[in-house]
Amino acid sequence: MNQSELAKWDPTQLERYILLPVDYGFANNEDCFFISHYWRSRIHPDPQGEDLKSFHEDLDKSDWSYAWVDWTCMPQVPRNQAQDWYFRRMLRTIPLLVQDCAFEWRFPTFEPRAWILFEVASWLLNHKISQWLTNDMEQFALHTEEMVRGNGVIPTLEKYGYRCTNSSDLRLVTGWLEILVILHKILPDIQKRQETLDKIYHPSVGAYWNPDLGLRVNKNEGTIEHNQIVYQFTPVFKLTA
Repeated sequence: MNQSELAKWDPTQLERYILLPVDYGFANNEDCFFISHYWRSRIHPDPQGEDLKSFHEDLDKSDWSYAWVDWTCMPQVPRNQAQDWYFRRMLRTIPLLVQDCAFEWRFPTFEPRAWILFEVASWLLNHKISQWLTNDMEQFALHTEEMVRGNGVIPTLEKYGYRCTNSSDLRLVTGWLEILVILHKILPDIQKRQETLDKIYHPSVGAYWNPDLGLRVNKNEGTIEHNQIVYQFTPVFKLTA
């Protein structure tokens, strides 16, 4: 709250961080906030501090203890080998953070950013928060509805020209969106869906089986089987395969 611009991740300042397990009960929506925002440039996501000022206004009115923002909490380029490993590990935990933490966002104008669409879709589809829908989230909400009720994920992404700042991220985000949409269809109960996502989102989990739900998920093959019906999604486990 004392920053005039978002602080970049700094390996010489790690004592300033609070390290929490990315797991239910630790990362939670009572006192942990996931901050969603555009990157205004590849060099710095918010060079003039415009978004940070908005975050100050919002968070000043909220009870919170911890905030997660990618620029501050993930090693940025240039990265050494260990930092690159940690960055990739954290990249795969973002779905858990979005699902389990409270959500803070500011989107000045609509831009077709795939990461933002995933973060908004995850928040909207897995929480009972329709009364919190704001004008700057409206386009993303409409496109989420279109993915669920109409065209599906890839046609919607292509129709509106969704992209990632790092183009290699698009495949990962596409797979996560497809998982969201499929589970929203086959598991209408939000609590069961959240519990299932908490299991399969873990980076180390390549396959998941829940006999009570009649559900099998294979993240390597990109399949979800529910009551003998098989659904396909873009594989999100071994991305280098």
